[in-house]
Amino acid sequence: MEKQEVIKVLREKLTLWNKIIPLMTKAATLALQKGQAIDQRAKEAAKRYTNNPDIKIKEELPVDHAASVQSDIDYRHLQECTKIAKKKFKPLHALLTVVLLVALAISLVPHILNFINGQMDCYSKFAAMLGFQFNSEAFKDLGANAEQITGIFLAVFSMVVQSAAIFFAHMAAKASLKNKVSQRVPRFARSLRGLWIALSIVIGVIALVTWIGTEPIGLAGIAFIILMSLIFNASAGRIPDATRSYPTTEERKQLEAARIQDAQNQVANDQARSAANDKAKKKFQDMQKQTLRDYDAQIDAYEKEIDALTDEIAALRKQVDTELLSDKDNNYNTIEMLLNYLENGRADTLKEALYMVDMARERERDRETQREIARMQAETDRYMAELKRDEDRRFNNELLSQQRAHNERVQREQSRHNAEVEAHNREVEKELERIKNEYK
Repeated sequence: MEKQEVIKVLREKLTLWNKIIPLMTKAATLALQKGQAIDQRAKEAAKRYTNNPDIKIKEELPVDHAASVQSDIDYRHLQECTKIAKKKFKPLHALLTVVLLVALAISLVPHILNFINGQMDCYSKFAAMLGFQFNSEAFKDLGANAEQITGIFLAVFSMVVQSAAIFFAHMAAKASLKNKVSQRVPRFARSLRGLWIALSIVIGVIALVTWIGTEPIGLAGIAFIILMSLIFNASAGRIPDATRSYPTTEERKQLEAARIQDAQNQVANDQARSAANDKAKKKFQDMQKQTLRDYDAQIDAYEKEIDALTDEIAALRKQVDTELLSDKDNNYNTIEMLLNYLENGRADTLKEALYMVDMARERERDRETQREIARMQAETDRYMAELKRDEDRRFNNELLSQQRAHNERVQREQSRHNAEVEAHNREVEKELERIKNEYK
């Protein structure tokens, strides 16, 4: 076949390939989109409705009637217990005041009688026990009256300290009573029991010394307060416990009715919620079916379009077949290269053009091989450079570690030397001090 006829045939085949390639590209794109649609349809078909226990329902019925009734019962019981506590606390509080007065009388009357009868011997013994001597310059001219003034001073001091101890014990007893009542009736009254007990102990220790040294009978006042506090606390312990309410017969009926109502409302709410879930499930399923139908329609459209393109490509592929070229060489790139060689005069026959195409492909394979070798060489160089950097880094780290160890040894040696110098200096100072003391 003549060269021009070969070029004409190749031009016709190239024109056909220019039609086939876009169609094949479009068919491949549609096939990819079809695959994505199939995957999305499978995901949509795998979805299942999950029952929602918190789904909103219209006019949800309340289920807190029993809690409301119980709250009313608790409040009523608390009010009753508070009234009883107040009624119980007031007389006990008043009796504690009487106890305070009695305890003060028990403690102070012996001192008052000593003043009235002029019996101050106990205070002299107390002063001797304490090693106390009245030697104030302001009373140096009183002579024999100095002992009497000492007794009066100690008597007044004893009365003040003992009165304070009894008062603080009284306040501790009152706080203890409030605390006991508050245990039965929460938030009944604020109690500073810890503070008053601490003050009672501190002042009581001082007062105990005065009682032992002067009038031990006064200890009965403190004992009386402690005894009455225990009795009053025991009495307050019989106040009803406000934290445990006991409903009356009528309240029990109301509570039972409220519980029944709550149970009925809960059943109604559950039924309404179940119906709402059924409705939501049906809506979900309807939407899912519609979505699946849309996917099916989309997939069918893709298949029809792909089939049409396939038929068109098959028809063009029949036209592109030729006896001039084998199936291996009958493609767009080879035909384009053949035309280039023939039309540019680089080949005179189809055979020569095919030979040049084979040579060009061989050169391209050689270039690709060289590129691959260069790439592998670059990877090898990069790997070796990384190894060298790692080795240099390890070497530098070892040098730094050795330098740090050396610095630490030098620092420890310097510290030890400084300590020895300081110890030597201290020894020298001690020796100099000893020598000075010897020559004084």
